[in-house]
Amino acid sequence: MVTSAGEGDMRKLSLASKQVWHTIYENNIGAHVTIKQENSPWKTNEIDVTKPVKQSDIETLYRPFLFFDMATATLKITASNNRDTTMREAEMPKENLIEKWPKGTKPDKKTGRIVKVEYRKIERPLKWFGVVVDSETIPEARVTIEYDALQEPKEPSTKTLFGEDQRKDYNMSLLTTKVTTDKTLQELLDEVGNHYAIVGDPERLSFFLTNMGVKQLDLTTEDSQNEIRFVQFMTKRYGTKSPFCEKYQWGPNEKLEAAEIEEIEESARIKGTTFEHELSDYLCEVLVDWNGDYDVLNDFYEAHDVDEDDDFYLDLFWDYAYYDYNIEQLLAQSNDA
Repeated sequence: MVTSAGEGDMRKLSLASKQVWHTIYENNIGAHVTIKQENSPWKTNEIDVTKPVKQSDIETLYRPFLFFDMATATLKITASNNRDTTMREAEMPKENLIEKWPKGTKPDKKTGRIVKVEYRKIERPLKWFGVVVDSETIPEARVTIEYDALQEPKEPSTKTLFGEDQRKDYNMSLLTTKVTTDKTLQELLDEVGNHYAIVGDPERLSFFLTNMGVKQLDLTTEDSQNEIRFVQFMTKRYGTKSPFCEKYQWGPNEKLEAAEIEEIEESARIKGTTFEHELSDYLCEVLVDWNGDYDVLNDFYEAHDVDEDDDFYLDLFWDYAYYDYNIEQLLAQSNDA
């Protein structure tokens, strides 16, 4: 009995293929392009790539049909212009849906734009009782979406109605407060190369603002005092030689296996990205249960007698710091092995 590789093998076939991608749509051409889940009973699955798209629209491409799992969708791609119309069908694993958004922000999944649709043909083996006897050519698609950064609400917290949150501006920290008509304290510190740790030293901060000829900040409010205390905690935790950063600490015997490195390298080649980018995405899945920001908050709560307010302190963490997966340590241990 002759069989082809199943849907679950599509991702492996994609990674193994060295066929070149052909760009069908890249936001700077006049062709009208639509994509649709082939044989789908849902009309809403047709997506016009020239129009804004939501994540929920894309998810319909992989909506289960009857008893079939849609880890790989069969797409009908239609391109048309004044001359003619061309239609092609192609397989697209979920991993071929590339999502991008501005670094250091959260994506607004309601404001997406399809910036690239790619197409190629790859080989899939045909087997006879488990033995490869031939191969077939199957088309494959890849779609890239860009999202805008998610805008934080400007309205005051509803806690103010109950007298529990006196912040005048939602998510407005000392660091993100404007000290001139067009610059925040953060932008001013970045401009002159000063560390954010200065906020934890009110006397130095006031002297700095006076010396720069900008307006002083109110450091006496409860929120300002809590922010100063939090910055002092992070200064003690990280020091001031580098920006505040919470790094994951790998165990001495943890490393990347050769097969993992090969898969990540191949994924970077296929997607046209870097090894570091694909490794970061890979580690994001591996370390899904690690939340460096919450680790910092929990340690801060234990060290200080303050009311736990995750919203307030999480915003502060991301204003002042970031966390990473310590790729350097993992690669060093993998190379040594």
